[in-house]
Amino acid sequence: MAHMENFFKATYSIVYHSRPLNDFQKVLQQFQNIGTMLLGRYRNRTACTQFIKCISETLKKEILRDIRNSPCVSLLLDSCVDSSSQACVGIYMRYLKHTEVKESHITLAPLSSETVDGYFETIIAVLDELDIPFWKPGWVVGLGTDGSAMLSCKGGLMEKFWEIISQLLPVHSVAHRLHVAVVDACGNIDLVRKCDGHIRTVFKFYQSSNKRLSELQGVAVPLELEIIRLKDLNAVRWVASKRRTLNAFIVSWPALAGHLQSVVEAGGQIGQRAKGMLKLMKGFHFIKFCHFILDFLSIFKPLSEVCQKDLMLVTELNSTLGQVYVRHWRVSTDRQGLKKKSSMLASRMGSSRASS
Repeated sequence: MAHMENFFKATYSIVYHSRPLNDFQKVLQQFQNIGTMLLGRYRNRTACTQFIKCISETLKKEILRDIRNSPCVSLLLDSCVDSSSQACVGIYMRYLKHTEVKESHITLAPLSSETVDGYFETIIAVLDELDIPFWKPGWVVGLGTDGSAMLSCKGGLMEKFWEIISQLLPVHSVAHRLHVAVVDACGNIDLVRKCDGHIRTVFKFYQSSNKRLSELQGVAVPLELEIIRLKDLNAVRWVASKRRTLNAFIVSWPALAGHLQSVVEAGGQIGQRAKGMLKLMKGFHFIKFCHFILDFLSIFKPLSEVCQKDLMLVTELNSTLGQVYVRHWRVSTDRQGLKKKSSMLASRMGSSRASS
C-alpha cells in the first residue's frame, strides 16, 4: 500500500498540473532520486490512466455523498462545447459541507439537441443517473445559468424547472447582466450600432492580415504612438472591456487613418475597402460619438470591475452603485445646463442681430 500511494501521488501531480501522461515516468524518477522505493510495475502511461480513473471515481463518490447530505443545494449550468465540438452543458452544484459552502463540477453532458427540451431532458437524465434527489421538496433552492437564450428565464429552461420545482430562485447571466443592461439602454440607437459595426470592420481588416498590422505599426512609430491590441468589441462581454476597445481605437486613430490613406493610394480591391472605412473614420459625427460613448462607459467602469470580483460584499456593491448613480446624475445635469446655456446664448445672438 505504501508503494501504491507513491504512484497515486505521482498521478495526482500529473493531472493537477495538466502535464502529459508521458511525464509520469519522469515524476517517478524524481521520487527515486530522493530515495523513494518503488515497485517495478505500473511505470507506464497505461497504468497512469488507470490511476487517474480510480482517483476520479473516488473523488466523485465523495462529492456526490456530500451533496446528498447537504440541507439544500443550487444548480449551476453553463452551455459549452467539448474538444470534438459537440454541444454540451456543464453541470455544477453549490452545497453545504458542515458549515462550509462548496462548489463542485459534476459532469459535462453532451446534448441530444440544442433546444430547451434538449437541455432539460439531458440535465434531468444526468441527475437521475447520479442519484441526486433534485425532486425532494425544498432541496434545490437556486438555479444559476449563463447568458444563453436557451437557459433564460422567459420562455427558456427556467420555465421547465419551475414546473417541477415551484419555489426555485433563478439567477440568469449574473456575470454579464451589467453589460446586457448597458446594451439594452443604448443598443437600439442606430448610431451606436453603426459605430460598433464600423469599429469591428476596421479591427477585422487588420486582424486578418499580419502584413497590414505590421505596416500599421510602422506608421505609428513616427507619430510616437503605441498600437494597443485591437480586440473585437464582443470578444469579452464586460463593460470595462468594451471601454478599453473603444479607447484603443481612439488612441490609434491617427495611425489607422494614415495607414488606410496609404492603402487607398495603392489602389486595387483592398484600396476600395480601405476608402470606405477611411471615409467613415474621418466623419465628424463618428469621431464625436466615439468620445461620447467612451465617456458614457467610463461611468460604469468602477461598477463593472466590482462585479468581476470573485468575492464581493453586498455593502461594497451598494456603495459602488450609489457612486455610479451620482456620477451619472452629475454628467446629465452638466449636459442639461450646457445645453440650456447654449440655447440662451443662441437666442441672445439672434436678438442682437435683429436689433442691428
